[in-house]
Amino acid sequence: MKPLLWIAVLLSWSSVAQADCNLAIAAGNITIDWTLNYTIKSFTFTVTRAAAPVSNCVYGIGFTKGTATDYTTRRAINGLNAANYQLYPDTTKANILKDKPAILSSNDVIMDNYADGIAGQHTLTYYVDIPYVDATSPRLLASGDFVETYTLNVYEGADPTLWGAPITSAAVTLTIRVPKIIALSLVDPGGTFDDAKTIKNSNFGLLSPGQAVAMDVRIRSNAGYQVTFQSLRSANLKHLTANSLVPYKLYVNSEWVDVSGGGAVQGLDISGQTGLGGQGYAIRAVIQPFLGAGRLAGSYSDQITVTAITKE
Repeated sequence: MKPLLWIAVLLSWSSVAQADCNLAIAAGNITIDWTLNYTIKSFTFTVTRAAAPVSNCVYGIGFTKGTATDYTTRRAINGLNAANYQLYPDTTKANILKDKPAILSSNDVIMDNYADGIAGQHTLTYYVDIPYVDATSPRLLASGDFVETYTLNVYEGADPTLWGAPITSAAVTLTIRVPKIIALSLVDPGGTFDDAKTIKNSNFGLLSPGQAVAMDVRIRSNAGYQVTFQSLRSANLKHLTANSLVPYKLYVNSEWVDVSGGGAVQGLDISGQTGLGGQGYAIRAVIQPFLGAGRLAGSYSDQITVTAITKE
C-alpha cells in the first residue's frame, strides 16, 4: 500500500483598511461687503475628530459648484442679476476648489490629516474672490444682496480621485452685499472719469452774446441716478464788485436746463448701471443777449452745483 501524502496549503488574504476618521465639519455662512476696492478674502471652517483610534486619518474637503453649471461660472443671484465669485485653496488663485467627479488631483481640494492616536479640532482656510473685471465690466454690479449656497464635503483617503461617498458635509450660504455706488467727475469734453475732479473752472474770456464754455460731467453709478443743477446767481454771471449781471443759459446734452429760479433743477434721470469709467454728458453754458444798459467792465462769475443721487 502506498502511503498517503497530505499537503497543507495555508492561504491568506491581506488588505489595507480605510481608517475610521470619525470626523465632523462646521462651516459658518459668509457675508461679503463688496466695494470697488475688494480684494480676495480668507474664511475658515473646522474639522473635528471626536475619537482617536490608533491609526492615522488622511482626509480632504471638496467644494460643490452651487447652482452653477460648471466650476468656472460660480455665481450668487439677486433676481435677474448675478455676481460671479470663485473659491480657491490659496491666494495664488492657480487652482479652483472642486468636488467629485470634477476632481483631477489634490490641487482641486483641501487636504489634511490626523496623526496616529490624535483627536481634536483643525481649523482650515479657503479663499473667496469676486473677479474685479466681472464686477465692473461692461457695467458695475447692481446694488443689492446676492446669495448662493454651496457644500463642503469631507472624504477619507489620500487620493482625491479615488474618494467614495462623503462621510460628512456642511452647507455654506454666501451673501455678497453690494452697496449703492454714485460718484461724479467734472472734466474737459471727452475727458475720462476721475473721482478726484469734482471742481471745474471754465473761462468765457471776453464776454459777448453767443459765447460758450463746455465741459463734461461723468457719472459712475450702479443703481440708476438723477442729476440736478443749481445756479448760485440764477443763471447770471455777476460782476465781482458791482450789481451788474450777464445772463446765460445752461444746456445738458443739448437740452436747456432752466436754472434761473435759483433752486436745484433735474437735468438727468438715468436707469441702470454705468461702466467703471462712468457715463459722460455734455454741459454747455451760452451767454445770452445783454438787456438794458451796457454792462460794467470787469470780471463776472457764477457757481453751478452739480449733484448726483442714486434712485433705485
